[in-house]
This record gives sequence, C-alpha cells and structure tokens, in this order.
Amino acid sequence: MPTLNWKPGDVAFLKRAETFDDAEQKELLDSRRLFPGATGHPVIVLDCSNNSWYYIVTTVSAYSSSEENNYLPPWQQLAHIHKDINGFRAFSGSRRPNENYEFLRLADKKQWPKPETSWIYIHHPYLVPASTLIRYTKARGQQLRMEPNSLKDLLRHTERQCRKFRRLQAELRQKNNRYPPTEKNFQQSGHDYGHCVPRIEYSNTIAEKTWCPTKSHISMPSATVTLVDITNNSNSSNSNNSNNATAEKTPYRMPTR
Repeated sequence: MPTLNWKPGDVAFLKRAETFDDAEQKELLDSRRLFPGATGHPVIVLDCSNNSWYYIVTTVSAYSSSEENNYLPPWQQLAHIHKDINGFRAFSGSRRPNENYEFLRLADKKQWPKPETSWIYIHHPYLVPASTLIRYTKARGQQLRMEPNSLKDLLRHTERQCRKFRRLQAELRQKNNRYPPTEKNFQQSGHDYGHCVPRIEYSNTIAEKTWCPTKSHISMPSATVTLVDITNNSNSSNSNNSNNATAEKTPYRMPTR
C-alpha cells in the first residue's frame, strides 16, 4: 500500500531495479515496460490515477555528463546521437539543444544537486505503480517540485510530441476503477458513512453475475464490505477488544473489468 500521494510536478525517486519485489519485477522489468537503466533516478510526476496507485513519470538524468567530459550534453554523445534532439529538455543551469524551448525550472528558484547536468527526454515516460516511488533524498530534506508554468510547458510539449505518453494516459484512465473502493468512493456513491472506512473481506464462495450485453453468466468471487467506525479509536486505549467499535456489513457488488 503506498504511503505517499504524489501530485503532477512533484519530484520523486524511482527505486533501483535490484530493490523491486517480485510483483514489480514481473510487471515492469520482465514485461520490458521499464529498463533497469531508467531506475535509480529522480523523476518528475506527469500524471496520476485517481486512486494514486499508478503514476506516469519521466526521469531526470545527467546522461554521464560531468566535469571530466566538459559537461558534454547527451545529444552530442555517441550513445544518444540518434535520439530526437528536440526531445531533450534542459533544466536551468544545463545546456539546451537549441532555443526552441525554454529552460525547465523548479519551484521557489531551487536547483538540482547537479544543475549543470539535468535533462529530461520527453519520449521516455513510464507508467509505474506507486510502490516503486520513494522520496528523493538528495535535496537536503526538501520536497522538490516543478514551477507550475514550467510544468505546463513540459506537459504541452510531451502531449504534442510523444505518442507513448498519450497511450500511457489512456492506460492510466483504465486503471482508475480497477481497485476496491476507498472511503471517498463510498461517499461519492450517495451513501453517507460518516467516519466509517471500508474493509474488504473476500470469501471462497462464488457468486453469479449477469453480464448485460450478452445476458450470459460469469463467476466471480463474492465479497463483503465491513464499515468500521473510527471516531472512537482514541478512546479505546483501555480495551483490546473490538466491542467499542461499531461495525456494519453491507453487500458490495464487485466492479467488472
């Protein structure tokens, strides 16, 4: 379960591939949706699912540029010479490939730890689960984020020129309703559950459900949602049982894909 809710423009850190768990390894690396070289970098959050389970990100990289090679930009390096030169975007302090686009900027006039070597390649966005994103710790404890107008500029450029980004956005929309409902979903459904939060309990029984377009039947697991009143949690320190909490069970129809 993710503990951080990132917003578009936030700077996060994409975990190194060797720290991925089995599910992340299968979903991202084994499927070749993400290559190990793209991990272990700070990333800009470009978009997110409604439930904050998935994010579209793009990496910020030095592309092996340093003082040793006179801060050689990626479009002049043999390894990247075939890339679209107009796809590179430079943060303030780094060299631009041309004057077609403005420098990208961080909010509050902040700088990257390597201001001379901070580039984005717009054709390399990635759709990743929230569990692969952690805090970027090289900013001296500060949460970096893009300046809002600069983010809009980057998004316009990416949406216009990158087919992969548009495809990932469509895929992201499909993921919005794929997970069990949250408290927000229950309140939006027209039912007022106050301070109750949903807890999903799955059973081993199978329920029949009618699939409207064909009037056929499919089998799917049945589930019960337990709504637990959390308003009195602070007063329950003297008791280890759950008799002080009010629970109500109501049937819940699982969403179809």
